[in-house]
Amino acid sequence: MVVRVSDNGSPVLSVTNQFEITVREVNLSPAIQPVGEQRLAVGQSWSLELVASDPDRPIQGLLFERVSGPSALAVSGAGRVSWTPADSDAGTNAVVVRVRDDGSPVLSAEVGFNIVVARTLNVSPTFDLPVFEADGRVRIVLRGTTGRRYRVETATVWGQWVSMTEWTADPSGLTLLATPEPGNGPRLYRALLLP
Repeated sequence: MVVRVSDNGSPVLSVTNQFEITVREVNLSPAIQPVGEQRLAVGQSWSLELVASDPDRPIQGLLFERVSGPSALAVSGAGRVSWTPADSDAGTNAVVVRVRDDGSPVLSAEVGFNIVVARTLNVSPTFDLPVFEADGRVRIVLRGTTGRRYRVETATVWGQWVSMTEWTADPSGLTLLATPEPGNGPRLYRALLLP
């Protein structure tokens, strides 16, 4: 650009100056889509792809990072959030993730969400169908959520429960062998989930 300034004197004097103007785009903050509450169980592998955009032209590079949340929760630079919660993570876990651009100055946006971790997915214990053994006993197999503790109780009259054993569930189940008692009617069994 060339600029000339002149006075109104006699003789008219002037000066010319030449300079360059560089117009740079103003960096705008990236935007990240909101994330709703996530629900999962202890030991369940989980992942989520975060979505962000940059309004600048040309579009700038974006990089994601964890601001806060469980220490084992991973956030890749591309926005993939992944985690397998441990038993100690049961409850509500607040997470904040930041996305930043590579503009000048660097600008960012954050998204916060909760991950609610349950110790189980409300899976009730179950009993396999009874199997009658050759010696007259009845074999019953109890199955529960692996790692959870149960108390097994029995009764011949509903409501008059007697504790038989406590058991930490495993994939093989708990086998109970019962000998039917003539004249006593059916024997009842139940499994209670312990805290």
